[in-house]
Amino acid sequence: MAIPILITGATKGIGRACALALGQQGYALALNARSKDELIRLQQYVKQQFGTESMVYSADLATAEGRDQLCRAWNPLPEAAVLNVGNFATGPLLSEVNGLMPHLQNNFFAAETIALSLIRAWESKGIQGKIVLINSIASKELRPEAPAYSLSKNLLRQWAEALQKEVLPLGIQLCQIHPSATHTASWDGLEFDPSQLLKPEDVAAAVVHVLQAPKGLWHTEWVLRPGNSDYF
Repeated sequence: MAIPILITGATKGIGRACALALGQQGYALALNARSKDELIRLQQYVKQQFGTESMVYSADLATAEGRDQLCRAWNPLPEAAVLNVGNFATGPLLSEVNGLMPHLQNNFFAAETIALSLIRAWESKGIQGKIVLINSIASKELRPEAPAYSLSKNLLRQWAEALQKEVLPLGIQLCQIHPSATHTASWDGLEFDPSQLLKPEDVAAAVVHVLQAPKGLWHTEWVLRPGNSDYF
């Protein structure tokens, strides 16, 4: 099997769109999500549709155990990764029974742990890998209706900006993509105008562009918004 691209959160929304877009391009895939059954169905689908080989790794990256499980499981070592992790939630900080920690586990530590594990492995082997980190426009604009989400994504952005400087001499690339509101399951049950939301396929197209950028052209950050959007 060819060296795969790791995609986390691969069975839904942006992650699934990335899996299909990269599978269509002929890349081998290493797919992660919580549900093994959904992963297997996606594995079978990309094989049927595109002839693409993939491996599946069921692990809950919102937990330290799940993160450790994934970091110990991959074989072969991916040489690129799309870290699509986290969940969106609204509500004031005073309503957070457990404080910020659940948001940090989902929206920061999941990406941080996997990225560092890959980078350390790449450094030991002299691999100049690429990480595409799916962040959010809310990392730049604090949203009063979703403060915990915004704060956790802001931490992720600042951490990634610092890490970019450290990995630059190693030839390892890290690009943050900041989509505005995207039409995923997070919007289920809410009233909205679909024309003002990004599609998951829009984000996936940006991911493919970053991964296929010519040698010497580095992307560090990309903000994605539909032109007519009133949503963040």
